[in-house]
Amino acid sequence: SVVATRGLINAAFVSAEAFMPVMLLAVYGVSPATAGIALTAGAVGWAIGSFLQARVPGPRRHLLLAGGSGLLTLSIGGTGLLAGAQGPFWLLVAVWSLAGVAMGAALSSTSVLVLDASSAADRGKNSASLQLSDQVGAVAGTAVGGVLLAVLVQQDPVGQESGYSLMWLVLAVFAVIGTAAGIRSASVRPSTGKVHSQA
Repeated sequence: SVVATRGLINAAFVSAEAFMPVMLLAVYGVSPATAGIALTAGAVGWAIGSFLQARVPGPRRHLLLAGGSGLLTLSIGGTGLLAGAQGPFWLLVAVWSLAGVAMGAALSSTSVLVLDASSAADRGKNSASLQLSDQVGAVAGTAVGGVLLAVLVQQDPVGQESGYSLMWLVLAVFAVIGTAAGIRSASVRPSTGKVHSQA
């Protein structure tokens, strides 16, 4: 469940972030430098989330995984709604910074949880699974976002603002499923056993 959560939240965040500047230029008409403010806000939020998660005790770390995934869902969904309604730029930046906080808290926790739940012999293999999930999630999410961008925005069947809004709401589904997987990670506590490879 931890490995799945890592891939799912990465799919949601990386794909949404990849298309953020495109949306800001097209819908809000801002300059590329101004569009970069949103990406910077996400990076600052990520740093804050990473800082905070390092101070959470180990037994409660699974809460960061579930809570961070839930916050990511709300942030990406909120970004979609703001884009569709052409909400204030500063509010969109604030919401996106919360997505960064969510990733900093949840993504950093996955590494700790996997190592804690793995036997010494399986830590390398399980860590590799975590990294593979990370990369596959990013590629899958960006591919889905690209298809949605082409169908909803470039072909313009519903209008540009609505197209971007729908794209973000669909990407938020990755985070919703990641939240469910993150909640499941709390059902098996690391002290009850280790995660062994099937090989």
